[in-house]
Amino acid sequence: MIDDVAGTFIWQGELKMIASRRVSLAQGLIQGFAIIWDQCSTTMKGKLEQLPAFQQINTDKNPVGLLGEIKNIICG
Repeated sequence: MIDDVAGTFIWQGELKMIASRRVSLAQGLIQGFAIIWDQCSTTMKGKLEQLPAFQQINTDKNPVGLLGEIKNIICG
């Protein structure tokens, strides 16, 4: 019985942490996007802004998508 109470207590603690982890993830993605964007040259920013997928990437603040598009531009 005590093990079940302890397990339930631990589970409840982990459940409460999920919300804060999601907020931290969202903030981290936005910060990552901003860092990558700030490192781009004016020319690169212009090329990225002309891409059809850029509007969605910018709205979502998707750093993975941004890096993928930068790689496509650089590698041709």
